[in-house]
Amino acid sequence: QRKMKNQIKVGLWGCGNQTHRLVEKTFATNKIDIRLCSDINQDTADRAAEMYQAKTCSTDELLASDEIEILLISLFPAAHTEALIKAVTAGKAIYIEKPVVTNWDEINKLTEVIPESAYIHVGLMFRYIPIFRTLKKLVDAGKIGTLIGVDFNWLCRMGSPENCPEGKNNWRFHPATGG
Repeated sequence: QRKMKNQIKVGLWGCGNQTHRLVEKTFATNKIDIRLCSDINQDTADRAAEMYQAKTCSTDELLASDEIEILLISLFPAAHTEALIKAVTAGKAIYIEKPVVTNWDEINKLTEVIPESAYIHVGLMFRYIPIFRTLKKLVDAGKIGTLIGVDFNWLCRMGSPENCPEGKNNWRFHPATGG
């Protein structure tokens, strides 16, 4: 990838397969410049750094760096809350995968420390939601053309299975979807 003007300078916190799926298409367009890679597994960070022509670093170095404009956090769900707190405390703009929290205590902890001025984008992979599975099948079968994008605002205040008509049977409460 050529380094170009106006690319968004990105730091990766977590460099596994999910991270590559998140950035591969954008990286190929030259819209982002991945500068730093940090992962608990040094080999994983090294592979990502080689792939993206970036440098590896510790998490502390990543959080302290002025070299990045946005931090992509792609860790296992139970690590998201603490990672988000550290990133916000470091003043970073953030893209984080869902789920951001896994319980109510984490929600309370986050609301105490995240300022209103924080820039946080939460990614939700829709590929597991039934309507999007159906769309993919229709595209794959040639029944509809290429989808450029699907965008909608999903505001949901269910909060707990007790507030949901289907209770714990609702897909939103299955551990495999992030809970």
